Amino acid sequence: TFFGLDAVTESKIDHLHVNLAGNPSSPLPTVVSALPGMDTLAAKAMTMTTMDLFTNAKLLAMAKKEFNEKRGPDFKYEALVGDIPPPLDIRKSK
Repeated sequence: TFFGLDAVTESKIDHLHVNLAGNPSSPLPTVVSALPGMDTLAAKAMTMTTMDLFTNAKLLAMAKKEFNEKRGPDFKYEALVGDIPPPLDIRKSK
């Protein structure tokens, strides 16, 4: 996800935070998230990685290649909700 895209601006770079407590994708033990500054450190690390991808075409190409290899040549996207059309008229009065 790109929940941190707004964080890539210079005005936001010194005020980044991410909640590490209970985050199953974090390789760090939950107790580490209680240390002062860890949320800012993690947010900056993710932002800098994203910035590396945006500014380094070779790195982006390598990441895309790895992604496609792991996804496999027979990958076909199927929506989890099935073939139903989106409820775009949900707010229309009847």
